[in-house]
Parts: sequence; structure tokens; C-alpha cells
Amino acid sequence: MGMRGHLRQITLAELQDFQRSPKTMRDAVRGKNRPNVAKMMATFERLKPVADRARAMNLDPSEQEKVRAEILKELAAAGGGFHDGPDENGLNLEKSWHVLHYLLTGKAEDAPPPLGNAILGGHEIGGDLGYGPARFLAPDEVRGVAAALATVSKEDLAARFDLDAMIAMHIYPVRDDSELEMAQHYFEHLSRYYAEAAASGNAMLLCII
Repeated sequence: MGMRGHLRQITLAELQDFQRSPKTMRDAVRGKNRPNVAKMMATFERLKPVADRARAMNLDPSEQEKVRAEILKELAAAGGGFHDGPDENGLNLEKSWHVLHYLLTGKAEDAPPPLGNAILGGHEIGGDLGYGPARFLAPDEVRGVAAALATVSKEDLAARFDLDAMIAMHIYPVRDDSELEMAQHYFEHLSRYYAEAAASGNAMLLCII
């Protein structure tokens, strides 16, 4: 499955509980339902040629959206943990997390706030989850990220997409221009999710799992 970016908004009280007892945080960042990785990968391999053919046919955007929705539906049924958009377990950015971080900040790793906080920022909490510990943003930091994301458009991301530079910087998992469309898709979810968290006065958990 590779590395997947995951966010989960939490209340300030929940954050304080996790700070007191970081072990209780593991279920929160991983979610209640673990995906069936083997079944999901088999489904992905079966559906990938369908997606490739649809892209090669230059379908209009509405038809492309129908194909994408059907693929996501089958992946959800296969994996039991794949969701296109936020759910009760949080927001999965899947493998687009690193591309998004780069397009927002111009950096492969740490970047200054507020946009640098959106995916790879925050303060470490708890033990290693496989690709480092989870991190958290306090409510005021969440508001800062939400405000900054509101100033960015999908067109801005497209203008910053430089395939050669991203490959040279080892931006995961960039191979071709198709990563831009996926990043733009998840950017919309990311921006809305932060806006909702800011409006609710929530904190945010961030992790790569």
C-alpha cells in the first residue's frame, strides 16, 4: 500500500487526553477498520488498466469523474477502509500527501507555517507509527492553516507542478503528470476539512501510516 497521509480533527479535550496517555491515540490515527490490503491491491491491479484507458481516451471531465467514482467505489468495497473524503476516522490523503505538501510549500520536508503545518507540521506525540510518530496542531494553528489554504486554488497547484523538479527531489510517489489531478482532488478535501476543524475550534492529528 505504501505510505498514506492521514489527518483527524479532534477536540481540545481529546488532545489533552492523548497527551496524558499517548498509547490511546493509536486507534484514533489508524481508525477503527483496518483495510484488507491484499484484497485492495488485487482490486487496484485489476482496475488500473481501466483508469489508464479512460485517461488515454481523453474523455470529457464528467465522464472521467464517473469512471473515477466507480473505481473508488470498488476500492472501498475491497478494502473496507478506503474513503474518498473524510469519514468518522478522519481524512485520508492516500499517497498524494507528499505531492500536496510540495505543491503547497515548495519543500520536500519541513517547511514554515502555516502551509508547512498542513500535512507535515505540528508537534510530535506518542511513539513511532511506522513512519515516525503522529503530530498535532493546536486549535490556533489549525485556524492558521485553514486561513492559508483558503488563499490557494487548484490553479495555483497546477502552476507549481514541475515534474522534473519533483522527481529530482524524490517527491513520493511522483512518476508522471497524473499526480497533479489526484493532488488537486485531495486538496479540495484538505481545504474543506481544515475549514470545518477551524470553525469547530478543533485540534488536528497528523500522521503517515
